[in-house]
Amino acid sequence: MREFLELCGYEPFEIQTESARVSAALARVGVTEEDLDTGKRRLATYYDLELVGVRKVLGLLLKEFTNIVLARDEGYDRVAFSFMAPGCQLLGAGTTWSGAATPQSPGLPPPLEAPPSPATRSTPWPGRGSWGGCRRPS
Repeated sequence: MREFLELCGYEPFEIQTESARVSAALARVGVTEEDLDTGKRRLATYYDLELVGVRKVLGLLLKEFTNIVLARDEGYDRVAFSFMAPGCQLLGAGTTWSGAATPQSPGLPPPLEAPPSPATRSTPWPGRGSWGGCRRPS
């Protein structure tokens, strides 16, 4: 496990503090030591691990994965957002966690209400047809 975390850009203090969380998350989804060995070989084959930035991006992805898997156990709700641009999947670390452990910061406006669902709204979105601006199939 330690070698895998080092390949993913974890610093020594992060390995000490996060190793148990990562192990729990990987065990939850059924990843075994054999899978980690395969993953280490694939990382070395397909990524230039000499570059610190590559390792750090892999570490961000692993940290985000760990947070997602363990969120419910740790008392968090997940609020995710997305960008409509290619390559922004790497911005997954930009998700926001809400819940009892992370109260809303003072001075911020309350969250916006969600738009009505398609089943409850009576008209299509403003300025668009009922097919989101596309022509209805004939």
